[in-house]
Amino acid sequence: MTINQLNELTAKMIEQGHGREMACISKRTFSHPLEADGCTILEIEDGEMQTIDLMDDDGGTLTLKDETVCQRTQLVLSGGHDPHRESGSAW
Repeated sequence: MTINQLNELTAKMIEQGHGREMACISKRTFSHPLEADGCTILEIEDGEMQTIDLMDDDGGTLTLKDETVCQRTQLVLSGGHDPHRESGSAW
């Protein structure tokens, strides 16, 4: 993704009212065959707004006293490779 493409993506999100949302990285989607050789800077392939469940300190789902699941909407940038989806595994 070029800086111009990233700018277009974020401008669109701002127009849709998401200007104060977090921007995050989906780490598992970034992979490169040369990582073992030291390739550590990987390109962004895509970005989309996603609503996710938040995790608590124990690694479970964060809930309120009334058992409502805490969620956050955020811009998630990805690297175009998701081994969980490609293998058919659940998130």
